[in-house]
Amino acid sequence: MTVRKLWRTLALGVFGVVALAACVPVSQSPAPPPTAPPPPPNPCASVPAQSGANGTDYVAVTNDGGKLGVHKFHAGSAAERDQHLAELSKGGTVVSVAPDQTVRAAAITDPLALPDNPVQWGIYDAQFPDAWTVTKGAGVRIAIVDSGVQADHEDLAGQVVAGKDFVTPGVTDGLTDFYGHGTHVAGIAAALENGVGGVGGAPEAQLVSARVLNCSGSGSLFNVEQGVLWAATPVAQGGGGAQVVNLSLGAFSDDPNLDAVIANIETRGIVVVAAAGNCGGGGPACQNVVNEPLYPAADSHVIAVASVDQGDTRSSFSNANPYVDIAAPGGSIVSTCPVSLPATKCTPTEPPVPGYSLKSGTSMSAPFVSAAAALLAAACPGSPRNQGWVDFVENRLKATARNVQGQTLPNATYGAGILDAGAAVTNAPCP
Repeated sequence: MTVRKLWRTLALGVFGVVALAACVPVSQSPAPPPTAPPPPPNPCASVPAQSGANGTDYVAVTNDGGKLGVHKFHAGSAAERDQHLAELSKGGTVVSVAPDQTVRAAAITDPLALPDNPVQWGIYDAQFPDAWTVTKGAGVRIAIVDSGVQADHEDLAGQVVAGKDFVTPGVTDGLTDFYGHGTHVAGIAAALENGVGGVGGAPEAQLVSARVLNCSGSGSLFNVEQGVLWAATPVAQGGGGAQVVNLSLGAFSDDPNLDAVIANIETRGIVVVAAAGNCGGGGPACQNVVNEPLYPAADSHVIAVASVDQGDTRSSFSNANPYVDIAAPGGSIVSTCPVSLPATKCTPTEPPVPGYSLKSGTSMSAPFVSAAAALLAAACPGSPRNQGWVDFVENRLKATARNVQGQTLPNATYGAGILDAGAAVTNAPCP
């Protein structure tokens, strides 16, 4: 909070009290204070944390006249699994089936805290101010399929227009974040240009929150598949109405069900962006495998995003794999985080600012690209939304990416280069 803002807040508080006192007769009893709204339910305290998936949970995708369905069931044997599939086939064609998997947020726990970082270096590195001379994303919805989004955050208030909880259905509505990751991602994509905090890459876009990760940042692919389908469903049909879906999460095995869901929504012109993974240095969290592929980023249907630090150097944690499509800022990114969460979930900025956090990871890189995709959608409102549109967005972002000195591109580290939102949006040849 600036000194000027603080002064105005204090002054309004004092003068407001004086004015109120002047209007109330001495003999009249003061009105009782308004009753504070009850706090939202906290599934971290009242509901056991979801552990993800076990080896006897299966997920199947069905297609009933063009409408996809995602179904989860328990089967202790192949015969029991086949029996469930036979029942499901009565309500539509079974497109795919696979064991459920645990999926996790793609942020690291020890961000590269560089005290000399400009607060929002990533916005400038990716050239978003140039893109804003064309559009700021009005009329486009970005889905944050993650740990939820704190919708009442000062820098997101009014931005989050729809939410749904797939971890603890009926307990919350996806508009509260008990882990902090989803809110941080949301701020990078679309924090308001309101004079407080920072600003997102598409500050006039709207956000849709699908809560698929629990209070510890993990969940199941079944949750993700449900969340993606809901986010991409038109508003008139009860969905989120998103044109761009951000997946700053992943699992270490490919999944035919999620592949089928993503392939289906892309035929309707919905762009899917995913974090490339944080296994560039290996380690226990990466099954001790350097550059362990992360899915769905490694799936051919999505735009896979690697991470760079200031100076456009590869972040030490960032995966370097042939599936990387593009790179974007991901080291030491300051963004929104629920003010109620502890420092273990919202790594403090330096100096600490309540409600904001410093995080690193390809989780942070992906929403920069999602914001750029939203700006392209706003710049080309009349373009048909089909598979051709998805291909156009990916190709445009890659064709306008900045070169990296000393690199032959494309390569496994930077993909086509570093995101340049300004070049992508300016004079875009809308299909």
